[in-house]
Amino acid sequence: MLGDGGCITTNKIDYADRLRMLRNHGRQGKYDHEFTGYNIRFNEINAAIGRVMLKHLDGFNENRRKIAARYDARLKGIVQTPIVKEWATPVYHMYVVRAEKRDDLQKFLKEKNIETGVHYPKPNHLQPAVVGLFPYIPKLPNTEKAVKEILSLPIHGEMGLDAADKVCDAIAEFYGKK
Repeated sequence: MLGDGGCITTNKIDYADRLRMLRNHGRQGKYDHEFTGYNIRFNEINAAIGRVMLKHLDGFNENRRKIAARYDARLKGIVQTPIVKEWATPVYHMYVVRAEKRDDLQKFLKEKNIETGVHYPKPNHLQPAVVGLFPYIPKLPNTEKAVKEILSLPIHGEMGLDAADKVCDAIAEFYGKK
């Protein structure tokens, strides 16, 4: 993979100028830093590849939706699939389910060469950066329960339905639903 990247579009000149500075150490010229910025500039090779890949973005997103639809249909009643509002059209950067015995399921899938992820294992209200800011952190039992159940299933723009079926078959097998 090429790493992370992205783009922002705007028709506001002042926003565009500030964003260019943010990605370049907060500077406009070589040595004048007007504010704290970052080094988040693409190299030329990644930018060239990204420009070519953008031509395929709609197709990749549509394929992700097909994979998600397959997961929705095959995993319903086995794990909790993502809830999608009727007005939404997700692109499924990730497909995250909630699963009982999540850690055991993840281990089982790994043994079958199915990679999964846990995004994110610690709730935001318990992150050190947040805890250090506030004298009282509330208990959020639903959130704290959810982070112990979430599991990101494989999904990407070039994934085939056969690969999604393999994931579904393995999950069904784990829960004795095959």
